[in-house]
Amino acid sequence: MVLDWQQSASVDGAPKELQHFSLDEVGRHAAADDCWIVVRGRVYDVTSYVEEHPGGLLILKNAGGDATAGFHGPQHPPRVFDVIDDFLIGDLTQ
Repeated sequence: MVLDWQQSASVDGAPKELQHFSLDEVGRHAAADDCWIVVRGRVYDVTSYVEEHPGGLLILKNAGGDATAGFHGPQHPPRVFDVIDDFLIGDLTQ
């Protein structure tokens, strides 16, 4: 894990600290009980959403990796773009 911090607005408008993660670090979180995904270079901890996901366990298809293509698929309604920010924890390092 790279200890480089950024700030982003949280749900309540207060800044929240974001970390930078390598793809290897994200890859260590590839299970239903510990699920991180990458969408457009941003890292999301969606563990708490896995059981609520309308597509069931399909969310795990890209667990621990880049889920950009699947996330932007036709199966997702436009509101998914608003909901995903609730799970943002950081950015992917190069």
